Amino acid sequence: MPNIDDIIKKEMAFNRFRPKRIRSVEYATVVAEIASCLYTTQHEREIVPTGVLFSNADLSPTEGVRLVDVPQEGAGELRSLADGRRTFLAYMGDPAPKLAVLTRAIGDDIRLLELAGMADGLAIKRDVSGTVRIAQGADLWLVENRNWNRKSGILEHMDLVQSCLGHMPGQLHSTLWSLLRLAYYFLSSRNIGTTLVWRVREPRDRTVEGLSNKGLDVREMNLGTNNESEYSAIEHLLKYRDGAAIIGPTGNIEQVGTHLIYGDDAAEEIQPDGGTRHTSARRFSFEHDETVVFVVSQDGPVSIYSDGYKITEMAMNLGSRVASGLKKMVPDKAGHVDNHTIDKKCQNCGRRIRIQEVIVLGWKSHESIDCPCCRTPDLYSSMCWSLSAWPIKFALGNVEG
Repeated sequence: MPNIDDIIKKEMAFNRFRPKRIRSVEYATVVAEIASCLYTTQHEREIVPTGVLFSNADLSPTEGVRLVDVPQEGAGELRSLADGRRTFLAYMGDPAPKLAVLTRAIGDDIRLLELAGMADGLAIKRDVSGTVRIAQGADLWLVENRNWNRKSGILEHMDLVQSCLGHMPGQLHSTLWSLLRLAYYFLSSRNIGTTLVWRVREPRDRTVEGLSNKGLDVREMNLGTNNESEYSAIEHLLKYRDGAAIIGPTGNIEQVGTHLIYGDDAAEEIQPDGGTRHTSARRFSFEHDETVVFVVSQDGPVSIYSDGYKITEMAMNLGSRVASGLKKMVPDKAGHVDNHTIDKKCQNCGRRIRIQEVIVLGWKSHESIDCPCCRTPDLYSSMCWSLSAWPIKFALGNVEG
C-alpha cells in the first residue's frame, strides 16, 4: 500500500507541479512538508492553520524575517508553532528547520508570493478552511479538497489585456499591473465579489453620466490601486456595498456602489455570460469602449472584459505563441514558420479588431474568423495555419475596412 508521500508525489506529477530545488534540503523533505499541509490537523474539531517556507536565500531581519531557535524534539513540535501568517516552519540552508518570525503578517496572496520570491523558493500556507496555497515564482497553487488549481502569474494576464489595449500610454501600464494585483491576489483571495470599471481614456461619444447619480463619489478619499497600503480601505468600500467601482486612468477610486447601465443595442449584440454581474460587465464594456471591466467572483475567479470580449477566457492563444510553439516542436523547420498581424474594422459593431495569422511554409488550409465582439461571421479569411483575433483600443496606423 503506497504511503502518503508517494500519493502526494503522484498528485503533484498529475497536476504538473514541480517544486524548486532547495539547497541542503532533500526532495523527500519538500514532499513530506507539502503532504503534512494537505493532510489537515485538527484541534477540538477545528483545522489548525500552518505555514512552511523553503528558502534558497539567506533571509535576515532587515528583510523582515527573523529566525528563532526553539528547543524542540523534531519538526512536529516546531510545526505546531507555525501559524502561516507571522510564523513559518523554515528550511533555510540547513536540513534541520527553524522557526521564521515575519515582521509583516501574510494576509493575502500578494504577500505569500512576495515571501516566496524573496526566498527564491516555496512558501506554503494552510488556512482555517483547509485550503492550501503554494507560492512559487509567479504562480500560486490552490489545493482545496485535494483538487489542485494553478493560479497563474499576473504577467500572463497582463499580456492578454495589453494585447487588447494595444499601443497604450505608458501611465496605463502601472495602473493595469496594480489592478491585476488588487483583483487577482487581494480581493480574490478574500472571496470578495465585486466589479471594477477602469476608464482607460475619456469617452468619445458616450459618457458615464448618470452613473454618478447612482454611485457614491469617493474621490476626496484619494484612494488608489497603485498603493497597496490602501487596499484594506478599498476592501471596506467594496465588501459592504453593492454595485461597481469606477476607477480612473491612473488608478484613483472615483465612485463606488455604481449600477452599470447599457442600452438595447448592447443587449442584442452581446450574449449573456454567466450570471447577472458578468453579463452586465460584458455588455457595459461593449457600449462603453473607453473601459476595461474586471469582475471578481466570490468563489475566486477574475474575469476581464473589453469591448464585449471576455479577455481572461480568450482562446486567443496569441499567434506569436502558436508560432513559437511550432518552432520549438520542429526546430529544424523554424524558418518555415511566420506570423504577422493586421487590423480590421468590423462593419457591424465598428470595433477595431487585431488579427494574427500564423503561416507554415507548405501548409495551406482555408481559415476564417468571426468578430470576437459581436460574432459577425467571416470578419477575415486566409489560407494559413491558424487565425486569432481580439479587440484593440489603442493602435498606430490605419485600419482595413
